[in-house]
Amino acid sequence: MKKRYLVVFTVLCSLAGSFLFPWNGYTKKTKKNITLNKVTGPITLNDHGRGLFSSLLLYNSKVIATYQIAKPTTLRDGKHLYYKVFDRNLKVTSGQKIAINVKNTFYKGDLGDHKLTKIGNSIYMIALLKGRKGAAIIKMDSNFKRLSKPFFIGRKKGDRTLDMGFASDGKSLYAQFFFQINEFEPSTWKTSLYKVNTGLNQVSSNVVTPSKKGLMSGSSLVYVPKGVMGAKQDQIQAFTVNRDHGNPNVGIQTFAVNASDLKLIKGSRKDIIKRKRRSYFPTGTAWNKKHNIWFIGYTMEQSHKMAFKDELGPSFVDIFNKNFRLLKRIQINKNKNAFRVMLKTDEDDLYVVFDEMDGFGKAKKSLAKIEHYKIVKK
Repeated sequence: MKKRYLVVFTVLCSLAGSFLFPWNGYTKKTKKNITLNKVTGPITLNDHGRGLFSSLLLYNSKVIATYQIAKPTTLRDGKHLYYKVFDRNLKVTSGQKIAINVKNTFYKGDLGDHKLTKIGNSIYMIALLKGRKGAAIIKMDSNFKRLSKPFFIGRKKGDRTLDMGFASDGKSLYAQFFFQINEFEPSTWKTSLYKVNTGLNQVSSNVVTPSKKGLMSGSSLVYVPKGVMGAKQDQIQAFTVNRDHGNPNVGIQTFAVNASDLKLIKGSRKDIIKRKRRSYFPTGTAWNKKHNIWFIGYTMEQSHKMAFKDELGPSFVDIFNKNFRLLKRIQINKNKNAFRVMLKTDEDDLYVVFDEMDGFGKAKKSLAKIEHYKIVKK
């Protein structure tokens, strides 16, 4: 029965993917010298339909928020990618436009799980494309016009490409997948990593085991250069769920790999978020250079049942110091349920996007939203 219970959760997680709690305040380890003051939001992004899969790009004075709009009864067809452009105070400078029309023959009618990053003025997207195996990396210009053929990565055996991580260091791209050969044995579950250059050629890849506890998908990657945030070498910081979803003690962990060879940095793995309920999907992560702090955006289950139809739940942004000591916790979306938290930070600004779609896409209404906070030292 135990194995059957585990595999049910694993299979459901793989099927649901990214379609797949509340309290505020300080912990015992909290310092009161950093706080977040909300400036604006939540502001609704989607002008119609059911919004989901929000993301953010920062271009100096511009904040670009992307999001998809789902049809009334399905998440598996017709999800065009839209965007709006704001100034740094979240005043709209360009209204809703289509970034990617999935009716284009290249996308075959839909766009699946995806992440965005930028290098210079170019946008790079990693995405699951309809009818094609693996994950594709695509180069676009700043107006989302496709400039390259898709470059596919992913091992035929082991890589689960849903809920991928994606980051850049300004010269190279990094991707992360959940790696699972034996679905019944969490201690064998690993992380699969790839390094790709801007010409869309694979530079290196590796499979690492950060912990014998097992880990799950719902991940993010952040590049940290040597000498910043305590990094002793250029490294890629990863954030994942730290156990299988059938475990009552699900939380969030971080670990780092060397940016040059993607090998696990010894002693880098830490459990950083543990709540009274399962906490998961740390898709929004970033470090702030000015204040030397980390931001981690994630969701917590509504109850102890961890039913995937209920994975939409109270969502938070936790602030940590460079050693991942918790400094502050806020709940987003006016304490209403949310999911798929993504964020960007620069100087004194933090921008957060999310949506209200449940894991199985049954919600009749879902708003993609954006919020703006100011970082304040007291």
